[in-house]
Amino acid sequence: MIGYIKFAIQKIFYVRLFYVYRKQASKNIKISKNIEIDSSYSINIIQDKNTFNQLLNNGFSFDGYPNDQDINIGLDSGGILIAIFYEKRIAHTSWLTNQDQSAIFDSIFKSSTFAGKNFGYIGPCNTYNNHKGKRLYPYALQKACHLLLEFGNEAVLINTKKNNIPSIKGIIRAGFKPFVKVYKFRIFGLSKNILSKL
Repeated sequence: MIGYIKFAIQKIFYVRLFYVYRKQASKNIKISKNIEIDSSYSINIIQDKNTFNQLLNNGFSFDGYPNDQDINIGLDSGGILIAIFYEKRIAHTSWLTNQDQSAIFDSIFKSSTFAGKNFGYIGPCNTYNNHKGKRLYPYALQKACHLLLEFGNEAVLINTKKNNIPSIKGIIRAGFKPFVKVYKFRIFGLSKNILSKL
C-alpha cells in the first residue's frame, strides 16, 4: 500500500536535478590520447535511414537498443547517431543534433538560457552489456564535438542526472565544463525547468 501511495505521488508531483555541461567549440579540438579505444571496436556515423539499413543488411546488430523504430524517428527528424560496435554487435550509442525540433532534443534545453544560441546537443547516450569502462562514452562525445563543430556550432551541451557519477566522469574526461544545473518540476502533468549556476 505504501509503495502504491509513493507511486501515485510521483505521478502527481516530482522534482529532479540535472547537471548541464558545455564544451566550447575550437578548431583545435583533438581526440585525446587518454581516450583512445581498442582497435577491435568500429565506429559508424549514421545520418540517414539508408546508412542504418545498410548496416542491418551487412549483419550489424542493434540488439539491446530499446526500440529500432526510435532510430528511424530520430534520423527522420534531423538527429545523427554515433554507433560503436564490437564484432558487429552494438556496444555504444550517442545521439547528437543542432535542431531543437528533433525527436531526440531534450526538453531540459527548452529554456531562454539556450534559446536562439548556436548550440549543438548530445544525448541520449548509452553503453551496452559488458562494454562499460572501455572509454567508449568519452570517445563518442569527442567524435560528436567534431561533427557539431563542422556544422558551425559554437558550443556543445550535454546533460545528466546529478547522481550519475559514471556519466559525469565520462563527460569531464571528454573536456566538458560545468555550465548550469536544472531543476525539473512536474505537477499534475505540467513541467517547468528552473536553472541556476553549477
